[in-house]
Amino acid sequence: MSTLADVSTPQALFDGLRVDKLLDLTGLVAVITGGASGIGLMISTALLANGAAVHIVDFDKAQLDFVLKTYGPTASGRLFGYQADVSKKAEAKRIASAVGENTPYVTVLFNNAGIGGDAIPVPYESTNPQDYVDIFDKYDEESFSKVFAINTFAPFFMGTAFLPLLCASKDKCGGRFPAQIINTCSINSWAKDMTAVWGLLAYMLSKGAVEHLTKIMAHSLIGLGVRVNGFAPGLFRTAATSTKERTPLGFSKVPPAQFNGEEEVNYPGVKIPVRQFGRHEDIGALAIMLVTNQFMDGEVVCMDGGLLLRTAASY
Repeated sequence: MSTLADVSTPQALFDGLRVDKLLDLTGLVAVITGGASGIGLMISTALLANGAAVHIVDFDKAQLDFVLKTYGPTASGRLFGYQADVSKKAEAKRIASAVGENTPYVTVLFNNAGIGGDAIPVPYESTNPQDYVDIFDKYDEESFSKVFAINTFAPFFMGTAFLPLLCASKDKCGGRFPAQIINTCSINSWAKDMTAVWGLLAYMLSKGAVEHLTKIMAHSLIGLGVRVNGFAPGLFRTAATSTKERTPLGFSKVPPAQFNGEEEVNYPGVKIPVRQFGRHEDIGALAIMLVTNQFMDGEVVCMDGGLLLRTAASY
């Protein structure tokens, strides 16, 4: 762990508490799955902008190559990319080995890759049991397994594969970045109403599992000094919630938000008290807070604009 702030003089204390000192990520090495698009790309660019080295792991090779070409020159040798299916245990091990050829240590692993799966519109207004059977019966074993493989199994496989590199970061950078795994959970880790996520039952279950996995791994890795935290985003403008068309920098094209009170017009029933979607800056600020804070372990931070205040949830 790093030393305490210099309190020898008021000026020394102030110098140590400046934003450029508190949030300087020079020396931090991050691995980010699903880091070539959506929230993953928001995290990747925020860390790069503040001095970190970033290793992106993504299934979409074309998008990964685009990101490397677009941001590589500005990143000045701090951006690396690897194509992989992180739901496969063997792939997780392969990627850990490949990353290890480019860096002797990793300070933080972001398990961010995820998919939504199939939607089932629950017939809440119906009193006919057959209506529910007809809808629920559309789900089969594959509907669950493919979502859990990426959303839940992958964080465990990747976390396990990267433990040696994470532990190798001890005492690097003056101890400013103690080893950490950060899992992308979801507000749907806690939501009970499937209409809040357009009937993505398997997604909700898988994210609930990731939230609990975060706490299990945090407890399990205490002896290694590897912390495990997570964050649960609400609605952000990604390919999952808006157009799949992309901007010149690789982000989803964002149509203007249209709110009728707290309800977004394009998402009936979705009420966001702050009357806006999450921004790139919000994810970036949260990611930087998580990688610089040394006093959090086993926590999942919710960032949803207050949406869960309006939704049946266990949060």
